[in-house]
Amino acid sequence: MKIRAHHLLCLHTISGDDEGYSKAFIENMKRIAEKIKKDPDTEIKVIKDMDDICRACPNNKGICMLKPGINKWIIRHDEKVLSLTGLKVGQTYKAIDIFPLVKKKIKADDIPAVCRGCIWLKEGCAEEYRKGMVL
Repeated sequence: MKIRAHHLLCLHTISGDDEGYSKAFIENMKRIAEKIKKDPDTEIKVIKDMDDICRACPNNKGICMLKPGINKWIIRHDEKVLSLTGLKVGQTYKAIDIFPLVKKKIKADDIPAVCRGCIWLKEGCAEEYRKGMVL
């Protein structure tokens, strides 16, 4: 499975009633989260481009086209998550190792600062992250 760095945060927050996402996007993200929960040995390759979550997004045009300039913000967001967690692009990790590491390095109280500028932040991501997926 290929996942970009900031989606390692988002996977902790998917609740199924996420406003603003397309139904196909939510279903794809829920499938990915469930696969990871069912098989903690799932291998996750950290990438810096469109990933397995992006593939179902209606804004995926090879880069994110949600709004002008968003792709640059996403790249900076990925870089911030990589820096905070010590994860490396191109490396493959087991879900059982990567998700607890992300939660250890980035706490729920850090989410507003780490995710500053994200259009979904106002949707309660910090609280969802606090109680979300830890293997």
